[in-house]
Formats: sequence, structure tokens, C-alpha cells
Amino acid sequence: MKKLMVLVLCISLTGLYSCASKSGKGAAIGAGAGAAVGAGVGALIGGKKGAIIGGAGGAVAGGMTGAAIGARMDKQEAELKQIEAAEVERVADNQINVKFDSGILFDTGSSNLKNDATTSLNNFAGVLKQYPENKLTIEGHTDSTGTMAINQRLSEQRALSVKNHLHFQGVDNTRMTTHGYADSKPVANNATAEGRAQNRRVEIIIVQEPVAEEAQQ
Repeated sequence: MKKLMVLVLCISLTGLYSCASKSGKGAAIGAGAGAAVGAGVGALIGGKKGAIIGGAGGAVAGGMTGAAIGARMDKQEAELKQIEAAEVERVADNQINVKFDSGILFDTGSSNLKNDATTSLNNFAGVLKQYPENKLTIEGHTDSTGTMAINQRLSEQRALSVKNHLHFQGVDNTRMTTHGYADSKPVANNATAEGRAQNRRVEIIIVQEPVAEEAQQ
């Protein structure tokens, strides 16, 4: 029975590490999750003394995992900010959002990439290939001009065009998913030309998953 409980708690520890990394709280949450489950495992094995040792060990392991994720994302963020025309925002310890205005990537009403846009996307792909553990969600957005059907199709096609170009540049296709949102997620007022220009965009959401060597620590 004790062995079964230890196994259950160890599985819980793995799940908590995963949740910690995805929550964007980095080392702090990783350490807290590790300490809680480590203490439970230690108590089952060695009573009060085991709980203390297990909690300390779990905190160290969880903190190291969270800190490692944060450090890699720090490095990646700095590299992404060197790319021309890319707006980079660090949303969480394990998440970076990158935005390209559609006017930079596409002509009006088109989903074919402009020749001038390929340089920025090529550089973007070069950074992504250095972090193969990352998962990417590519979102297409439009302004409110035109019908919903046209905007939906255009937003989907533009997201797919970016994905296909990144794949052509060597980014693993299985890492990327695409969504088209038409004009359903505006970031500015569609009543003004400036607002509509801001709403016409492609956003790439980058989320880092723990790599194998981090999980082993």
C-alpha cells in the first residue's frame, strides 16, 4: 500500500511540475509544487524526518525546473527582439507572444506573403529552430471590413501561409497549429483607420514545454 501511495504521489509531482511551467510562475511555483509533493512522499517513506527531507528535495527539483524554463525563455525573448518588424511581448515565464502586422506580411485581401516579409520570417524561423521544445499557435486576425465569411477565410489562410513558410524554413510542422479568428478579437477600435490597421495582424504564441534534461533534474 505504501509503495502504491508513493507511486501516486510521484505521478502527482510530475503533473504539478507540468502545471507549474504552464502557469508562467516559473521557479517559485515549481519549488512550491515540488516541496508539497516531496514532503508527502517523504512522510510515507520516513515519517516526519522523511517529510522534511522530501519537501526540501522537491522544492529544489521544482525550482530548478522552473528556473531553467525561465532562463531559456529570457534568451529566446532577447533573440526575437532583434527581428525587424516583430513585436515581442513576454506574457509569462514560459510564454512569449510575437505579433506581425498583416500589412507588413501581406497585400490587402491577399494571403500570399510579400517578398519583403520573408526576411523577417526567415530570421524568426532561425530562432525557433534553436528551441525545439516550444509549441507554436499561429493566429490570423482581420479588421471588421468585409463580411464575416471573407474575413474568416482570409484569417485562416494567412495563419496557414505563415505556418507553411516556417515549415519550409525547417520548423517542425508538428510543433505548430493555426487558427483564424476573423475580426472577433480586436485589439483596437475598428471605427478608425489606425485601429483597423492594428487589428489586421498575425500573432504567434510561443509556449515552452519542459525539456527532458530539465525534468530529470
